[in-house]
Parts: sequence; C-alpha cells; structure tokens
Amino acid sequence: MKTFLTLDEVSSIILSMGECMIRNSDVLRELDAALGDGDLGVTVALGGKALREVVEETNTDDIGTLLINCGMKFNQAAASTFGVLFATALIEAGKVTRGHKELDLGDIVKAAEAAESGIKRRGNAKPGDKTMLDAIVPAIEALRRANESNKSIDKALEMAIIAARNGAEATKSMQSRVGRASYQGTRSIGLKDPGAAAVYLLLEDITRTVKA
Repeated sequence: MKTFLTLDEVSSIILSMGECMIRNSDVLRELDAALGDGDLGVTVALGGKALREVVEETNTDDIGTLLINCGMKFNQAAASTFGVLFATALIEAGKVTRGHKELDLGDIVKAAEAAESGIKRRGNAKPGDKTMLDAIVPAIEALRRANESNKSIDKALEMAIIAARNGAEATKSMQSRVGRASYQGTRSIGLKDPGAAAVYLLLEDITRTVKA
C-alpha cells in the first residue's frame, strides 16, 4: 500500500510514461487520423523520448523542478496541440510541487488540479468538448474522492483508471467542439477522442509502475 512517492519513484513514473507513449504511438496515430491529421503519433513518440532524456540528464532533488523541466523539454520536442497541453500540465503540476522531495496523495491531487486548470486555460476547452479533459476531469475527481476517504495512492490510481476509461469511452457519443477535430462536425460522433485515450493509457501505465 503506497502512501507517498519519492523523487526516484516519480522519475521511474516519468520514464515509464515516455515508454508508454512510444509504445502506443501507432494506436494513437490511427485514432487521431480518424478525427484530424494523425500527428498525435509523432507527438507522443518524440515527447516520450524527450521525457527519457530529461530524467537521465536532470540532477535535482526537487520533484517540482523535474516536472517543470519535463514540461519544457516536451514542448520543445513535440510542438503540437497535444504537446503544448501536456507540457502545460507538467509545468503547472511542477509549480505546485516545487520544493517537494516526496508526494502524498494530497500533493498529487493538488498537482493534478493545477494541471487540469492549465489545460483548460491553454486549450480553451471544457468537459463535453470531446478532448483529453473528458478523461482527465473524472480521473481527478476520483483522486479527490480517494484522498477524502484516506485511500492509498495505488488504490486512488485504480479508481482514477476506471474514471478515465469511462470518460474516454464516453467521448464516442460526443461531437468534437474544439481544434482540428471540430472540422469533422457530426462525423466525429462515434469516434473516440485520441487525447482522452492517451490519458487513459498513461494513467494505466502510471498505476502499473507505482504498484510494481
């Protein structure tokens, strides 16, 4: 039962996230191609490599600094809508965890909430617009409920996975309202949002790493 994450564990999570992105790049490219231009596959492949480089090169005992460095490097490596939003999430999460050498569930919730706010601000989107937020928002709500119930981090992540999976599946019934996918109009209905799918895959990978 995990009650806090150390800097080394956060580093392992970031490395695993990078590998997850690279491993699922073809799947995400296909989902994105159905709604847009398919560049998400390239974005996550390049971004995943960038995350690995940051972890290997950064010498710090500060979790927030590590996250901010990851966000800046991801943005430089993968200039795209998803790249900007994911980088923003990392940077905003880093700002509220700066100075931390370990994170408990309360810290994780605060970091996730900051990431969500950053994505909403930069993406000018809201839940229901068929974006990554449709997986992120319910996942964070699950983390919040878990924290209020004094759950362990691994249990909280298990709850977040279910919420993110359901949120990603729910995007199939939505019409894309923002970004390139919005050009599809009603033709976007019936297709899963690739950003939401990516969030679910990453959460699943994070949970597996934490429980390893």
